[in-house]
Amino acid sequence: FLDADRAFHTVTQEESGNAILAGFYSSLRDRQMRMIGESAFGDPGRMTTIMDEHRVIAEALRDGDLPGALSAVQSHLASTVRAIGITVDPLSP
Repeated sequence: FLDADRAFHTVTQEESGNAILAGFYSSLRDRQMRMIGESAFGDPGRMTTIMDEHRVIAEALRDGDLPGALSAVQSHLASTVRAIGITVDPLSP
Protein backbone atom coordinates (compact mmCIF):
# COMPACT_ATOMS: atom_id res chain seq x y z
CA PHE A 1 0.00 0.00 0.00
CA LEU A 2 2.71 2.49 0.96
CA ASP A 3 4.65 1.77 -2.24
CA ALA A 4 1.51 2.30 -4.33
CA ASP A 5 0.72 5.51 -2.45
CA ARG A 6 4.24 6.81 -3.01
CA ALA A 7 4.05 5.95 -6.72
CA PHE A 8 0.68 7.69 -7.12
CA HIS A 9 1.91 10.89 -5.52
CA THR A 10 5.25 10.81 -7.33
CA VAL A 11 3.63 10.41 -10.75
CA THR A 12 1.05 13.14 -10.18
CA GLN A 13 3.72 15.56 -8.95
CA GLU A 14 6.13 14.78 -11.78
CA GLU A 15 3.40 15.07 -14.40
CA SER A 16 2.35 18.47 -13.06
CA GLY A 17 5.35 19.95 -14.83
CA ASN A 18 6.02 22.10 -11.77
CA ALA A 19 9.55 21.30 -10.60
CA ILE A 20 9.27 23.57 -7.55
CA LEU A 21 6.09 21.84 -6.38
CA ALA A 22 7.54 18.40 -7.07
CA GLY A 23 10.71 19.23 -5.14
CA PHE A 24 8.80 20.66 -2.20
CA TYR A 25 6.50 17.64 -2.09
CA SER A 26 9.46 15.28 -2.28
CA SER A 27 11.08 17.01 0.69
CA LEU A 28 7.97 16.33 2.79
CA ARG A 29 7.44 12.75 1.62
CA ASP A 30 9.04 10.94 4.59
CA ARG A 31 6.90 12.92 7.03
CA GLN A 32 3.81 12.18 4.97
CA MET A 33 4.63 8.46 4.95
CA ARG A 34 4.71 8.45 8.76
CA MET A 35 1.32 10.18 8.91
CA ILE A 36 -0.17 7.78 6.37
CA GLY A 37 1.17 4.81 8.25
CA GLU A 38 -0.30 6.06 11.51
CA SER A 39 -3.71 6.84 10.06
CA ALA A 40 -4.02 3.98 7.56
CA PHE A 41 -2.82 1.19 9.78
CA GLY A 42 -4.79 2.45 12.77
CA ASP A 43 -8.01 2.32 10.74
CA PRO A 44 -8.44 -0.67 8.41
CA GLY A 45 -10.93 1.22 6.25
CA ARG A 46 -8.57 4.14 5.72
CA MET A 47 -6.49 2.33 3.09
CA THR A 48 -9.62 1.67 1.04
CA THR A 49 -10.69 5.30 1.43
CA ILE A 50 -7.28 6.54 0.27
CA MET A 51 -7.32 4.26 -2.77
CA ASP A 52 -10.86 5.37 -3.66
CA GLU A 53 -9.86 9.03 -3.33
CA HIS A 54 -6.79 8.48 -5.47
CA ARG A 55 -8.91 6.77 -8.13
CA VAL A 56 -11.25 9.78 -8.33
CA ILE A 57 -8.26 12.14 -8.65
CA ALA A 58 -6.61 9.98 -11.33
CA GLU A 59 -9.81 9.67 -13.35
CA ALA A 60 -10.36 13.43 -13.30
CA LEU A 61 -6.76 14.04 -14.39
CA ARG A 62 -7.03 11.41 -17.11
CA ASP A 63 -10.21 13.03 -18.41
CA GLY A 64 -8.70 16.53 -18.32
CA ASP A 65 -11.34 17.57 -15.78
CA LEU A 66 -9.35 20.14 -13.83
CA PRO A 67 -12.27 21.38 -11.69
CA GLY A 68 -13.08 17.76 -10.87
CA ALA A 69 -9.43 17.04 -10.04
CA LEU A 70 -9.25 20.09 -7.78
CA SER A 71 -12.43 19.05 -5.99
CA ALA A 72 -11.13 15.48 -5.59
CA VAL A 73 -7.79 16.71 -4.21
CA GLN A 74 -9.58 19.01 -1.76
CA SER A 75 -11.76 16.10 -0.60
CA HIS A 76 -8.70 13.87 -0.23
CA LEU A 77 -6.85 16.48 1.82
CA ALA A 78 -9.87 17.10 4.05
CA SER A 79 -10.27 13.37 4.59
CA THR A 80 -6.58 13.05 5.47
CA VAL A 81 -6.75 15.96 7.91
CA ARG A 82 -9.71 14.31 9.65
CA ALA A 83 -7.96 10.92 9.71
CA ILE A 84 -4.82 12.21 11.36
CA GLY A 85 -6.76 14.36 13.79
CA ILE A 86 -5.45 17.79 12.89
CA THR A 87 -7.67 20.66 13.94
CA VAL A 88 -7.76 23.34 11.27
CA ASP A 89 -8.93 26.85 12.05
CA PRO A 90 -11.01 27.86 9.01
CA LEU A 91 -10.41 31.54 9.76
CA SER A 92 -6.66 31.21 9.80
CA PRO A 93 -4.84 32.24 6.57
